[in-house]
Amino acid sequence: MTLPLLLLVLSFPGLDQAEAAYQDEKFAEALTLYESMLSVPGIDEGKVLFNAGNCSYRLGDFSDAVLYYRRARHRLPDDAQVGFNLRLAEKEIGLSESEPVPLSTSVLLFVNELTTGEILWWIFCLQSVGLAGGVFLTKMTRLRFASMSLVGVGLILSFYTLRTRWSPGPWEGMVRSREIKLHSEPHGDFPVTGRLTVGQPLRVEEMSDRWMRIRSQEGEGWTKSEGVGLVD
Repeated sequence: MTLPLLLLVLSFPGLDQAEAAYQDEKFAEALTLYESMLSVPGIDEGKVLFNAGNCSYRLGDFSDAVLYYRRARHRLPDDAQVGFNLRLAEKEIGLSESEPVPLSTSVLLFVNELTTGEILWWIFCLQSVGLAGGVFLTKMTRLRFASMSLVGVGLILSFYTLRTRWSPGPWEGMVRSREIKLHSEPHGDFPVTGRLTVGQPLRVEEMSDRWMRIRSQEGEGWTKSEGVGLVD
């Protein structure tokens, strides 16, 4: 399957070099150049990450490709090509497209792809509709209860936004190794409390140079930092 390279029409010499290396099938060199461009002010991070994902895919590093594509999707949530290439890479590491996604996960994915301004707009709408229903639907108990529930949803969304957008951690991540072990404490001698396989999403609650405390649907615990990639 051909992976098209997004042409970056920005005046960054490093991008021209990276694109030339990619076209010459020097994918490792191109990947190094794209990674170096991520620290350049004003760079289009979404497109650079997408192209880095293409390089990793060509190199056969499919778990890294998934990580780059997921990072790109955070910045380009409506880009169909990013989503398409992400699905290709996920298929390579054994993630089934038909695997059911829990409703809670789907909601969080939807919220995470919104901008802060869009989230604030949703909060305003939920709170306004909920409060209006609570005031004017006094004789319609069920509708009034549903309206007041919207207020609660708005408050939960406000708390989640405050925690994830304006406070440090937790961070969204994924398993980049074939398998990682979860320990009860940040040391390999402590009991293994669970295992996660490549591509699985997770939240990083704490991290140091060598260890991360992570949480996922399968459990929580400490694991070595080298096996986890940050999506945020």
